Amino acid sequence: MSDFWKRADSQEAVFRGREARSLPTFDELADQNVLVPGGFMEHFECEECGLGHVEEVVWLRTPGAARRAYIHCPEVGRVELDLQDLMIWAIDLRAISAMVAKGMRFGRSPVEEIPQRVWFLGSARLGGRTRDVFLIRGAGWSDGVEMLSNCRRLAAAKAPLVLVPDQLPSDPLWLSEGRSFRSLSSHYWFSDGAKEAARELVEVLRADDDFRLASENHVFKSDGSTWRIVYDGQSANFRPLKGFEHLRQLLKSPHLPIEALLLASPDAANALKIQASGIPVSDPESQRWLGSRLAEMREELAELDMRQSARKLELEAQIPILEKHIRDAENHSGQIRKVKGSAESARLSVTNAISRSTVAIRKALPALADHLEKSIRTGVQCMYTPSESINWDT
Repeated sequence: MSDFWKRADSQEAVFRGREARSLPTFDELADQNVLVPGGFMEHFECEECGLGHVEEVVWLRTPGAARRAYIHCPEVGRVELDLQDLMIWAIDLRAISAMVAKGMRFGRSPVEEIPQRVWFLGSARLGGRTRDVFLIRGAGWSDGVEMLSNCRRLAAAKAPLVLVPDQLPSDPLWLSEGRSFRSLSSHYWFSDGAKEAARELVEVLRADDDFRLASENHVFKSDGSTWRIVYDGQSANFRPLKGFEHLRQLLKSPHLPIEALLLASPDAANALKIQASGIPVSDPESQRWLGSRLAEMREELAELDMRQSARKLELEAQIPILEKHIRDAENHSGQIRKVKGSAESARLSVTNAISRSTVAIRKALPALADHLEKSIRTGVQCMYTPSESINWDT
């Protein structure tokens, strides 16, 4: 069904001729009026001469007989066409919105807020809170963000669930106000599958709400003048220290090595030059440990089910980065790369800054200080390696 949902989210939500009938669920979609006739094609590619030329469709209308269509081929003359091959089938998003609303048991017809773009399906307690539920099409289009300002109900909704046919939006404006997004393509909504799809969706939302709640118990963020730090529900405020930003970057990316040079100066990455001598970027023991950790992450990802979507997305983002880091730690001869100069200065600077920050944290949050001392590895590479997964709000 991936082709169907991609097309539903495109600006031309139609299938043409044989393209529609090649869908495995074509008959079912047509029976449920999700695919509806939308006219006929005006041009058709000739299949008789093998030259692949496209010609205008000509219609023959004879009184008392069914109409016929053909194209004119310069090689073989008139080529008659099957009308089914000319049929255009449009995807009816109104029918999809009604199907989803019924599956989620809203007991009402969807309200079309913006024609062919936004539907309000209803409100219900989903996961751990009451939410308004919307279906939107084209969130990733060039005018996608404008829908927020053009649809007051959507803009005003608190932590709504927003369903999209396929592509999740990436613009930060969409991702604010606690909105949760889910792709309809992740579930089977047709025939008798709508209720089961709705049940799966609720389970995913519940897991996400649990993830957010856990994040509220572990906070490491700054408003510019004060750092608010929470660990296991215990909180404290701190004046800014250089090492806090280093720690925040590490907490954001558990089990992923970050160059000290990058922590010391985000712009320093462009200045990093690999030298033939100096201190190692990594070492054989670290490389073995990283390889073992990568295998564990791959195994964990393979065992996750759909209710653990937040962790799945986290691992899918982390694994390629770790794979690249392991590759990049070796030169073309398979030996550990080396750096010198600014990298060594960055190692000392970051290590000292993190140490001073940990001392400051210990005065107010000793349990967190113990956790950091056990979990933070410093050096030319720095890494946060907690023994248990913690969802930090950074």
